[in-house]
Parts: sequence; C-alpha cells; structure tokens
Amino acid sequence: MEAADAKAKLESEEEKHQLESILSLMPVNLYWQDTQGVILGCNQALVDMLDLTSSNDMIGKTVYDFFNIDEANVLAEINAEVIKTGKQHVKEETVTIRGKERVYLSQKMPLRNKAGEITGIVGISLDITFAPICEYDLVILPQARRPTHAPHGLVEQFATHAADGVLTGAWHCSPPAAPC
Repeated sequence: MEAADAKAKLESEEEKHQLESILSLMPVNLYWQDTQGVILGCNQALVDMLDLTSSNDMIGKTVYDFFNIDEANVLAEINAEVIKTGKQHVKEETVTIRGKERVYLSQKMPLRNKAGEITGIVGISLDITFAPICEYDLVILPQARRPTHAPHGLVEQFATHAADGVLTGAWHCSPPAAPC
C-alpha cells in the first residue's frame, strides 16, 4: 500500500510541476483570487510586470497593494461584478506601472468549485499599450507616407518582433519619436 501512495504522491507532484511550468510560460498576466479579492496565485509574467521576486509576493494581497486607490477601486469593482453576476467580463483596463500608464486587455471569469459555486475569479490580461499605435501605422497610415529610408521603423519592428512578442510577452512596439 505504501508503494501505491508514494506513486500517487509522485504523480501529483509531477502534475503540479507541469501546471506551474505551463503557467510560467504563458506570455500574458494570469491571476486568480477568492471572492474577497485576495490573490491566491499568479504566473511569472505578472510577477515580472510588477517587479516582484516571486508569486509569493502577491499571494494574500489585493489590488490595493499594487495599484493606486482609484485604479484599485475600478479593478475591485469589476472583480466584484464578475463574482456577483457569474458572467465573464472583457474590458480595456488602464493602470500605472512603475510610474507609466499602461493599457491592458483583460478578461475576467468566475472561478467555480466542483459544485458550480463561485469561489473567486481568474483573470488574464495582455498589455496593449502600443497596439493602437501599431494599428495606426499598419492600417491607417497610407503606404505612400511611410518612410522608405527607415528600415527599423515602427511597422518593421512590429512585423519583425510580433511573433516573438506573442510568445514571450515582450512587445517591441513603441511610439515613433516624431510624426512621419
């Protein structure tokens, strides 16, 4: 019987390690929290975004520990609405990170137990701060107005590094220094 217990424990530890590995590889911010807004876990992308050492630095805290009061109030209100209604919420959210305003496309969904009761939320967010600028340069700015002498302009940076950014979460799009 002890051998079967040891094997089950080893398999459980391996499954936990695989799940942690998958979460750490995701290029988006991922977190989950209870119905009171207490963070229960997150992935490495969110740890990196907030300049923390590990996910343990987030566990047991709330949005009020990481964002200014106005931003935290908005985030907490959205989170509470997801818990109250049981419906997912998709929205652009603006927060200040290291003194700079960032825009995230966030999706929040109710987290349920086996009985179907809401126990919290799970959230995913992707930094889209420069997406409108990239869209402008790729779609709106006419081809004739694009400088031909700037091989490493915004469009080229985006095209060259977009796949890398999606895979690693490291977008290389930034606003141009001056209008074209």
